[in-house]
Amino acid sequence: MSGSSCDITLFAPGLLGPQAGYFQLAESAKPDLPFLTTLLSRARIKSKAQHDWLREVFHLFAIATPAGATPPIAPVTALADGADANQGWWLRADPVYLQVDRDRALLLAAEEIGLQLEEACSLAGDINRHFAGDAFEIIVLHPQRWYLRFTARQEISTTPLYDVIGQNIFPFLPVGEARPYWHTLLNELQMLLHRHPLNRQREKEGRLPVNSLWFWGEGFCPATPKQNWDGVFTDDVTVQAVARFCQLPCAAVSDFHPEKLQGSFLLVLNEALASVRHGDVLAWLDRLKKWDETLFAMCIKGLKNRSIQHLALLDGEKRVYRLAPSHLRRWWRRRQPLETFCTHA
Repeated sequence: MSGSSCDITLFAPGLLGPQAGYFQLAESAKPDLPFLTTLLSRARIKSKAQHDWLREVFHLFAIATPAGATPPIAPVTALADGADANQGWWLRADPVYLQVDRDRALLLAAEEIGLQLEEACSLAGDINRHFAGDAFEIIVLHPQRWYLRFTARQEISTTPLYDVIGQNIFPFLPVGEARPYWHTLLNELQMLLHRHPLNRQREKEGRLPVNSLWFWGEGFCPATPKQNWDGVFTDDVTVQAVARFCQLPCAAVSDFHPEKLQGSFLLVLNEALASVRHGDVLAWLDRLKKWDETLFAMCIKGLKNRSIQHLALLDGEKRVYRLAPSHLRRWWRRRQPLETFCTHA
């Protein structure tokens, strides 16, 4: 028996779909996932309130978010990026690429643009000079994370960037009393960026231009809550920023070894979500297979040797799968195929 033990909460949005394409695959194309399906089959399954993935992250870290409001991720990531974000009302203004045709504008890329810091500062500098009379300034703290800071709340409500990727932006533009100003601002920004020399150069080189910004994540810096976690494991930069905001130790997923842990730990796996959003069933299955061979195998081993005393697996939908070491001995609960647990679109 291990000399230490831990409780693990594993949050993996997109783990179980929805992936409509999975149900159309031939059986021979579906990989065996023995460790994941064992965990799911032997667990006690409980229902829970369903949250958007970022709201669930804030919930797991006990950060209060007003009902119906976007979690104020802008000041949290600004702090992680080195700004003093404890004062003022913050808004992300991330550079994106839109594919525009006659009656729609699809937001097709954000981080994939591969913007360099020098390019980001050049674009932001010209934007700031153009809008010098508008009492705001783009703050570039990372090539892909730009910010606006105001002394007072702006009366808008936005949609998180990750919910708009691959979508026509028009239904997701800012709403609220200040909506006309922000829509006009966005149109003017797009015209400015369209003719910017840096973007024209990027297009000549076969790179995507930055032809718009996406405003999201608005709010004042929230209060830092008391934490029940002893540490966090994740490769997601947003979750890393939240952990840092909560003054929690945070390590990469590759550093997760439950037999070395004592206490309660949060493990966040966010990589499956992009495959779900893009409907890429093969990339999704490849991710699940890699996790099965590493993390889920580790969880089974930890439960067997009791280095893990309790495992809670949150699928990002409405279910929590809870396991204790004794649950693995439920031999009568035969291992079910993955589709038994997958979410239908």
